[in-house]
Amino acid sequence: MFLLRAATKKHSSSSPASSLLQKRFGHAVVFEKFGSPSEVLKFVKYDAPKPKSNEIFIKVLAAPIHKFDVAAITGHFDKGVGGQVGQFFPGSEGVGEVQEVGSGVNGISVGDWVVPTVLGTGTWRTELTAPAKNFRKIEKGLKVEQAATLSVCVPTAYALLNSIVPLYPGDTIVQNIASSTVGQLVIQMAALRNITTINIVFPRIYDAESRNKLKQIGGNAVIWSEYVDSPGMKDLLTEHEPPVYGINGAGGNDGLAVLKLLGKNAVCASYANTSKHRLDVRSPIIAQNNLKLVGFNLETFLRSKSPQEAEAFFNESTSLVRSGKVNVFIERHPFNETFLSSVARSTERFLERKLVFR
Repeated sequence: MFLLRAATKKHSSSSPASSLLQKRFGHAVVFEKFGSPSEVLKFVKYDAPKPKSNEIFIKVLAAPIHKFDVAAITGHFDKGVGGQVGQFFPGSEGVGEVQEVGSGVNGISVGDWVVPTVLGTGTWRTELTAPAKNFRKIEKGLKVEQAATLSVCVPTAYALLNSIVPLYPGDTIVQNIASSTVGQLVIQMAALRNITTINIVFPRIYDAESRNKLKQIGGNAVIWSEYVDSPGMKDLLTEHEPPVYGINGAGGNDGLAVLKLLGKNAVCASYANTSKHRLDVRSPIIAQNNLKLVGFNLETFLRSKSPQEAEAFFNESTSLVRSGKVNVFIERHPFNETFLSSVARSTERFLERKLVFR
């Protein structure tokens, strides 16, 4: 994980008019110390530098608020550097249009749409200059808000369903944080393959509206974690095959709920820990049912592939969005001073939509 350090230029007011015409005045969100987003984030004017060799200058069209970025801002990834971090740009997902390319750049041209290939690119700004190797060209045609979500959530959901264990029509899987963006994508992708999903959501959002929404997009059963130990759960399990695969994005008790529902010799993949509580791997359930626990990280997964394989995987996973077979549910926000309150809102544990600014 890395954060992109801000590097701005100061210009003299006496600069000639020709120089002023070359300046690119925009805005950016930055932070200088770890802490609550509402307290440490700043919305500032920003002048992106001209691209050097192997760099591209991008106009950011839209960028989501990803929980990874919020975790970075709060210091979750701080490894002893202390509270002061200098000045950094948050933002890991997004889509931009290339405005200028530096010498030595191949495969990316002015006018292309690109998305980041690494976390921490610093997309929460109106424009940026960065190494071309950190971006991937994508096809135009999607709404920019949808295109902005292609970097992380879509390939994560696709990999979780296609790269951990072999799944077949009629199989049953169980997942927690099912109302999250990844969770909703898993539901839709599984439904396309006739795979049954048992979906665990937080009790606070277990209402008729939320249940109906998840069922409308393909979810077969929607429950809350405490329901797993109830008599009604036994009746529900008789309606479906024992889950052969579990997806854990919460940890803690919600992760344990996934383990409790798995059949013998099943696999559980953990890709996040939104509850910030550890999954109790000492549970006797693991040994009794011979469960296998694995971790999943998208960047590590893609680095294990050749550039050609990674490109093919990305195109395959995102084709489901481009074709309209799956959808990312978006809540749009303007990129101005009010964006800071949107970041704070994104920390709500029960949010069901992807917040995207443009």
